[in-house]
Amino acid sequence: MKDINLLPDDIRATSSIEQKGIPKVSVLTIIITVVVVLVLGVILAVPSLYVKVLGISIENVNKQINDARFDEVKKVNADLIAIDATINSKNDILKTVDRQSLPIGQIMTFIKQSAPKGLTIGDIKYDSNDLTIKGAAQNSIQVAEYLNNLQRLSFFGSPDFNSLKIDNTSLACSFSFKFTILKKEVPKTEATQSTAKDGE
Repeated sequence: MKDINLLPDDIRATSSIEQKGIPKVSVLTIIITVVVVLVLGVILAVPSLYVKVLGISIENVNKQINDARFDEVKKVNADLIAIDATINSKNDILKTVDRQSLPIGQIMTFIKQSAPKGLTIGDIKYDSNDLTIKGAAQNSIQVAEYLNNLQRLSFFGSPDFNSLKIDNTSLACSFSFKFTILKKEVPKTEATQSTAKDGE
């Protein structure tokens, strides 16, 4: 083996220059670089792979849904939708009827509470928003007071004075008159006033 010191100076200088020009890379740096590249590749590949898996799952679900086994279920669902639509339309009709119907119970309560003491109501007829009341009182003043009480309720229109009949021939004064019902809803304040008046 030759001693490097025996080589000529120019050869020794060249070999030392070449060694200085070659960078030294450690094994650890190479391993870290490979690991980083692999991690980045996995990070970039996982979402696309997940999307593909989801696409395959969706295709499988669509195939199962379109299977002939579920035709009966689809028919039942369509029937349920049709039934729901029918029920909703019936509910709308019922709500419309409720809005347009008259609260007869409240009307009867007002008619009774508005009667002064000594006046009795014998017959009440209702026809197309016209209310005919017949009864007997001790005198015509009670009948006038009763008419006045009913007129104060905005629920009732003015009485039809052509239909007003008062008979004083007997001991009791019989009467008959007709009212037109104006509103579909009875105000709560009037119900309260009538109750308070009845308590007095």
